[in-house]
Amino acid sequence: MTGVATPQFQIHGATTDFGRLGVYSWQANINMPTVFLHHSRSGAFGTQTLLQSGDGIGSLEWAGSDGAKFVEAAGLLVTTDGTPTLNSMPAKMVFETTPSGGTAALERMRISSNGQIYMEGALRVAVRSVATTTVTISAASDYFLCLDPTANVITANLPASPSTGLTYLIKDCTGQAATHNITVTPAAGNIDGAASFVINTNFQSIAVTYTGAQWSIN
Repeated sequence: MTGVATPQFQIHGATTDFGRLGVYSWQANINMPTVFLHHSRSGAFGTQTLLQSGDGIGSLEWAGSDGAKFVEAAGLLVTTDGTPTLNSMPAKMVFETTPSGGTAALERMRISSNGQIYMEGALRVAVRSVATTTVTISAASDYFLCLDPTANVITANLPASPSTGLTYLIKDCTGQAATHNITVTPAAGNIDGAASFVINTNFQSIAVTYTGAQWSIN
């Protein structure tokens, strides 16, 4: 986002009810209310010109008053992600928030045109399937570990020096953990006070988040 701008169409209200905008649908079918945000590079009303890679398509912005002016708090924006062609508009969606003491919203999560998810700029793989006896979980690229203990037990090692708030989902995806356990082990610290956590029930899963001192089971 580029900061707070002045919109051409505005709704002002001094009470809760007058500060709201609603879109309602009364149809006996699956259709839903829709807000359209469209962009053409034409420069003229009603005409079409192809967008280029990196062009903005639409955005939503939230801002709060600091006592003197409205300042940016959070944003959601969509831009082209790749080269648009006839009937194809590759795009990415970016989520932004402003940190405490910050003066502008920063990217926190991005979904690219190929479906990859980035958290604070680092690629987080949606699903990684593993069947080997040992897997070291990546702080930069992993998020959901889909483990297959059909042939052997598995040790899943959490990353060393993780950043606070880092979260992983770890699951027995084949229903064999009762026979071949999955042991989740931190490189440092513990998991809710324990040295490790054992998945020993078929299709069991665990979500863990690093709190800055230890891994906490969600």
